[in-house]
Amino acid sequence: KWGKLHDLYNMPDFIRLRFDSPTLAVLVAIGAIVIGAPWQVLSIKTFGMLMYEATNGTVPFDVGMGIITAVVLGYIVFSGMRSVVVTDFVQGIISTVIVFIALAWISTNLFGGFGPLLDQVATQQPELLTVQGSTGYWASIILTGTIGGYAWLEIFNRIFLAKDVTEVKKVAVGAPILVTITSFMVLVLGLGVG
Repeated sequence: KWGKLHDLYNMPDFIRLRFDSPTLAVLVAIGAIVIGAPWQVLSIKTFGMLMYEATNGTVPFDVGMGIITAVVLGYIVFSGMRSVVVTDFVQGIISTVIVFIALAWISTNLFGGFGPLLDQVATQQPELLTVQGSTGYWASIILTGTIGGYAWLEIFNRIFLAKDVTEVKKVAVGAPILVTITSFMVLVLGLGVG
């Protein structure tokens, strides 16, 4: 509601309004850049590697990084933040569906499904099915990661661009469920491979 009322788009905008401090907003923006920089660098390097591999080395790694980064920046600058959120939404749906299908296919082809996989692990390496050490430690790591996901700086952009509060609540309920299911499937497959 504040985003619509005060024309907010990101966390520094929110901080400036909430604390009436442009200086604090600038510090938050700088912090966001520092915190997000490793992720962005990794993404840009991935673009270069993808371009290099997709062209069988015809397009050099550095040139591929430059081309795809320029396309992404151009898209963001000329299409606006809302278009980025929409494409992220579509990409998220497609990625989630593909990941679910791939994980189910892998488990079925390698082990006959998740049930037989867990039976095999229980028979051959039952220690993998128990938590070693303090369960509070593992619970705190999982909880911190889950809550930390909601504090991700880019999440604020998506929240401010949502149509209404109901949409934000749906995502806040649905996303953790999907992440939990996907993580569980990946971990179970990891047990089978181990």
